[in-house]
Amino acid sequence: MKQIGSGLIKVISPFWQQPTAVLLLILLLSGGIRLGMMLLRDVPAATTRRQVMAEQLLESGQLVYCGEYFPLCGDDNQLTASVEPLPVLLFAGLMWLFGQTTGTVIAVVGQQALGVLTAVILYHILQHLFHNPAISLLGTFLWATYLPMITLALYLEAEIIFTCLLLLAIWALLHSLETDNKLTWVAAGLCWGLATLSRSITLYFPIIMLVVAATHRPTLRRHAAGMGLALLAFALTLTPWVMRNAQVFGTFLPGNTLLGYNLFRHNYFLGDEDFLHYGYAKEADPIIRQLIATTPNLRGDENEVEMDTFYKAEALKIIKAHPVRYLQLSLYRFVALWTDFEVQRGQLFWQLVAVENGVLLLLAGLTAVRHLPHKPIHLLPLILLIAYFAATHSLIIARMRYIMPILPLVMGLAAAEGARWLQQLWQRIPQWQLTPNKAA
Repeated sequence: MKQIGSGLIKVISPFWQQPTAVLLLILLLSGGIRLGMMLLRDVPAATTRRQVMAEQLLESGQLVYCGEYFPLCGDDNQLTASVEPLPVLLFAGLMWLFGQTTGTVIAVVGQQALGVLTAVILYHILQHLFHNPAISLLGTFLWATYLPMITLALYLEAEIIFTCLLLLAIWALLHSLETDNKLTWVAAGLCWGLATLSRSITLYFPIIMLVVAATHRPTLRRHAAGMGLALLAFALTLTPWVMRNAQVFGTFLPGNTLLGYNLFRHNYFLGDEDFLHYGYAKEADPIIRQLIATTPNLRGDENEVEMDTFYKAEALKIIKAHPVRYLQLSLYRFVALWTDFEVQRGQLFWQLVAVENGVLLLLAGLTAVRHLPHKPIHLLPLILLIAYFAATHSLIIARMRYIMPILPLVMGLAAAEGARWLQQLWQRIPQWQLTPNKAA
């Protein structure tokens, strides 16, 4: 084993000393896999809600959607905020420019290109954190060839756009913390805002970061002005969406209207004996319609915001009645987020993905424990974001696709620990001259 390892190192050592070339090969490999996926599958793979909304936006000039989550909507009550606007607007723009059929194909191709771009951004994030091409390239390789996300890019969903904007925001944030450059602070706030307009899960994360920074006075004193600019850019980016929702629904709504629905759908069964499971829509729909039919104080024409408030109130009643079970179900959902073991049960491919995700999460945790005391200002935002995503979704909904946008960060942290293990295994690796290539 040692002789094989030494021979392998002699072969690949000169190669690893040119990170630009290795990065290019990784990107070419990722592009080849994506091209093969598009040739083997329909493009887009299936019609999605955002695709339908984009088509309706071209027809009506409005964001409309009715029936699936809000059964009281009608012909005069279809304006929606059930999804964030940016992906729908981008898809509709491509359909308007190139036609509906060609526009959807170009949207999928664009998503695959954004997927390759996220690998480049991740490489630079990891170089910024660890200054080690081996770690950066390993993390980039893991993400660039991650088949579940490549497959998801065949659908017109929000995750690809969201992931790209999220990584750009983190990249800008790391540069801002190091240089205190005001323009990069503004860029960070702008990217956080655009990411939130793609998926509103990030809506409260800048506030959490500000609270954490306030507990570390040196950081707050040094970066107070930059953080203020970032928060201002973040707020201004969300302003058009907030103004639109205020005009449509008559209330302040910076996110979407599905929180209450998801909270009810995924927790209404807490009183059942078999409560540790995923809440499928087809099982929840009859319960929701019966609940609406037996609630006397509903008018019958409530808009989305009013129904969101109604769902939320009913869900909280159930959660308050079964707090221990809610905690147990949330822990169950935490595991399901990384494995999809219930939704994809019995499929070998997804079982292997679940094992991979579990190993990556373990290695990322070890990296956090090892490096956080030495690099708190750089690693803390990433670790907080991963924890924030996992905790937020565990409390509401569990599907692997919702955790995928933070998987590149998990993979990057895991790569640091993986590289350390390889160094211990082969002992010759520390002798490599792994100097960063500035052109990369």
